[in-house]
Amino acid sequence: MARRSIDLRTATDARWLDAVLGDFDAFLADHANCERKASVQAMSFVVKFPDRPLVLGPLIDLAQEELGHFR
Repeated sequence: MARRSIDLRTATDARWLDAVLGDFDAFLADHANCERKASVQAMSFVVKFPDRPLVLGPLIDLAQEELGHFR
């Protein structure tokens, strides 16, 4: 897997890293919940807007990609 770098506008506060490392299981659970919600939201748009074929494929791809993070 390729490592990516993001040019942030500000430095990340060291307290954030301390909080994450202080309860890493909670951090992972929260992140997994965000991935799940992103997948659910994408699929809800598919159901809500079936008449917009240009976005259906990308939305389904997004939903699958987000769920793929659980593997």
